[in-house]
Amino acid sequence: LPDLYLLATGAGDRRKNVAFLLDVLRHWPGGDPPTLVVTGSAHGHVHAAQSLPRRDELPVHVLGRVRDDDLRALYTGAAAFCFPSLAEGFGRPPLEAMGCGAPVVAAAYATAADVLGDAAIILGLDPDAWARTLARVVSTPAEQAALRARGRRRAALYDWDVAAEQVLAACERAQGAGGGGRVGPKARVSGARAVKLSSSAARAELQRAEGPARPSAPARHPLPRVAMVHDWLVRMRGGERCLEALLGVFPEADVFTLLHVPGAVSPVIERRLRATSFINSLPAVRRLYPYYLPLFPAAIERFDLRGYDLVISISHCVAKGAPAAGVPHLCYCLTPMRYVWDMYQTYFGDGRSASAVSGAMKVLAPRLRRWDVESAARVNRWVAISSHVRQRIARIYGRPADVVYPPVAVDRFRPAPRRQDFYLAVSALVPYKRLDVAVEAFTRLGRPLVIVGEGSEYGRLKARTGPNVRFTGWIPDAEVADLMGRCRAFVYPAEEDFGIALVEAQAAGAPVIGYGAGGALETVVGWSDQGEGVAGSPTGLFFREQTPQALMEAVRRFETLAFDPAAGPANAARFSLAAFQEGIKGQVERLLAEDRTLHPRRP
Repeated sequence: LPDLYLLATGAGDRRKNVAFLLDVLRHWPGGDPPTLVVTGSAHGHVHAAQSLPRRDELPVHVLGRVRDDDLRALYTGAAAFCFPSLAEGFGRPPLEAMGCGAPVVAAAYATAADVLGDAAIILGLDPDAWARTLARVVSTPAEQAALRARGRRRAALYDWDVAAEQVLAACERAQGAGGGGRVGPKARVSGARAVKLSSSAARAELQRAEGPARPSAPARHPLPRVAMVHDWLVRMRGGERCLEALLGVFPEADVFTLLHVPGAVSPVIERRLRATSFINSLPAVRRLYPYYLPLFPAAIERFDLRGYDLVISISHCVAKGAPAAGVPHLCYCLTPMRYVWDMYQTYFGDGRSASAVSGAMKVLAPRLRRWDVESAARVNRWVAISSHVRQRIARIYGRPADVVYPPVAVDRFRPAPRRQDFYLAVSALVPYKRLDVAVEAFTRLGRPLVIVGEGSEYGRLKARTGPNVRFTGWIPDAEVADLMGRCRAFVYPAEEDFGIALVEAQAAGAPVIGYGAGGALETVVGWSDQGEGVAGSPTGLFFREQTPQALMEAVRRFETLAFDPAAGPANAARFSLAAFQEGIKGQVERLLAEDRTLHPRRP
């Protein structure tokens, strides 16, 4: 085969519509199309067989039926996998291709959007559009790389073992609901298969399969059945990384969320997703979900969490208002709902939003505040991500909270041998992040600034940006880590509740120039007038007013100082995944012990 080829499967199956690809080759822009390799053979006893029509000397190789190993090799080497199928109940070949790293272009069959998400390019059956799209994909390395990465993540969601365990869990829930209680324990054999131990005969059979009996473990409380409630899953940011880490503590927990964009979060989360709310089916929800905020309380209250032993909410909006059905409820609070409390003016004042939205929020905000306070009573134990948030919980809800710092994957970051002459900001482009301060300050300074992120403020910020400021949009985590390892300093003008990006930058050895308020005071060791940090070698420099002038002065001062390159990584090590998981385990154990004291009949 040539080095560059397109791949399709189903040569003998009329439903797969492979003949359509001949028209695509005939419409190829700019001359000679690449070779099309087609696998598959006719199965006339199953469906109407079809042979490819006359090919007019087009570069087509029909290989017939191939072995699985050969098909895997074909997927891996293809410049793109083409799937113009007319009808699929699910559509496995595109996922196989994605799992092998092939970019996928598929027809808009009924289940394509649900199964493939944004990991494939989905088109109508227009030969000219297919030809132009495929020509662009095979000639654009950056687009190929992005499709390959999204495809591998998407394919990882579809796993036989995970499917088997989800079916087993559904059977257990059904038996538990119909039989008046939970079913007994299960034991794992052969790596992933699960066997129900419902009789002594079954236990004996399992013992024969596994060999001599092992000494029994000491008696302990059974693991609780956990429901985790998250506000929404539309991108992998700090709150989603907390959810992922919590699933490391409770790997069998079920996840409930208001809305979910398929493929937007890690496979660990996607595999445990149990239910979304009616918000998920509202018009243009992926783009307009913030405008549905007034409906969020009603949506979160409709989740049925009966049958669980423990509810854990990861909340920055309404998740903590989920009904816990009389079982212990721990809230890991990222912040009380900032849109209606501390940052109401940032979101809805001074022309920040359309006049209709601002007018509506003047009416709705008091109701949302009232619901927010009332629903806080559903939480039995509050855990805050920082002392800053703990104070906010006490002020708004009148409740005490412990602090467990969020997990940061500090091991992913390494300082480069030499730092380069550019500054870096990594942030969602939303009002409270105050990137307008950074844009104006660096435009006036003329210093190079790279901004990584997307959001509603992009147009407003771009209009105020000088040629020395560059926006990258969202980029892969590895590229962010590389920029953090090379930048001269990391710029953060927001008042942050904790600031995972601040810790990541320090882990990469980047000094921080940050606004001296909120969580930054807990995560960054600030430079004092004596040149020493509060708790050791300084890892950053604070400015005290959220103004371009204050940031400009801080940058000028920073450029006169020298920072210990080892100080940042050493400070960041305090915020590891292990420290977070141990802290959460302790909080859950205390909550369950308190609940057993209050309700001694509970297991």
